[in-house]
Amino acid sequence: MIELDPRLKRPLYEQLYVALADEIRRGDRAPGTPLPGRRTMAAQQGVSVNTVDTAYQMLAAEGLAEPRPRSGFYVQKTYGMLHTRTPRPAPQAVVPAAPKPVGEPATLFDLSTGSVDTALFPARSWGRIQKELLYQRPELLQRGEMQGDAPLRAQIAAYLSSYRGVECTPEQIVVGAGIEYLLGCLAHLFGDGMAAIENPGYSRTRTVLQNSGISCTLVDIDREGLPADALEKSGANLCYLTPSHHFPTGVTMPAPRRAQLLRIVPLAALNSGVLGTVLVERTQSFTLGQSLGFGLGSGLGYVLAVLLVTEARHRLRSKAIPKAFRGLPITLVYIGVLALAIYGFTGHSVIL
Repeated sequence: MIELDPRLKRPLYEQLYVALADEIRRGDRAPGTPLPGRRTMAAQQGVSVNTVDTAYQMLAAEGLAEPRPRSGFYVQKTYGMLHTRTPRPAPQAVVPAAPKPVGEPATLFDLSTGSVDTALFPARSWGRIQKELLYQRPELLQRGEMQGDAPLRAQIAAYLSSYRGVECTPEQIVVGAGIEYLLGCLAHLFGDGMAAIENPGYSRTRTVLQNSGISCTLVDIDREGLPADALEKSGANLCYLTPSHHFPTGVTMPAPRRAQLLRIVPLAALNSGVLGTVLVERTQSFTLGQSLGFGLGSGLGYVLAVLLVTEARHRLRSKAIPKAFRGLPITLVYIGVLALAIYGFTGHSVIL
């Protein structure tokens, strides 16, 4: 039963969205079932139709609900990708930087950008609009922290946790002057590689990445966004995508597609390994205890093998590999080294 409290500072549409999102994530509302009509939900909760419509639109924007023309909103499948989370503790207040020591020479001319000269700022006129804010906190007119305003970063972290399912701290968030600047900063973390870019998409993304030394490949999108199979076939080890409010199509990627993109791993090798474990146990006639030990050990080994193969697949595409060894030659070298490593684990015996 959804209960809305008008006494809370949180708007009613946001309370309704959070309650419905939690029910979908818990599985209380089965995938494919329709949500109550907007007028019906409004009558049940004692709110306006616009309030319900706003909450439903937020569910659709997050990929939790699917709007169908002349039919209403239906629950999307999440495939366990989204989970309910315990409330985050309130972010701790960030201690401001210590003031400059007394006696340190003052700056005669500040030629840096991004700051406001408080002596020239029309504080009296501006004060009529936001008098309380500016008079109580004049430090807001200064440059501030390089990483971004601490209260703003705290609110962004809380928003990402509540609405995006991303757990992070304010210290892990950087507020910058636009997507191009921030993308250029991120590009320096990837020395080489190839990035998959949505087609169509924001054209400047490809330009920024290529200027940073990262090659790009275009991947066509469909009505649900970037297809998982197309991404896997592209051979890219980086991916830039917009799951919500895609530019320029406005497409919102549903939860099933997001789950598929997160699950691009070599599952075929893992399934083959599991089948092999069962066959070995059958042929060796192990006892129950031996089967459990062999199964646990084999499972750990296969997980490590999958991680090793996944990492190797990314490294084999590195630009640091000489051109003469790229492709099949470096793959054969890798297989040979891997075979020697496995041979070392199994050992060698000589029968005379």
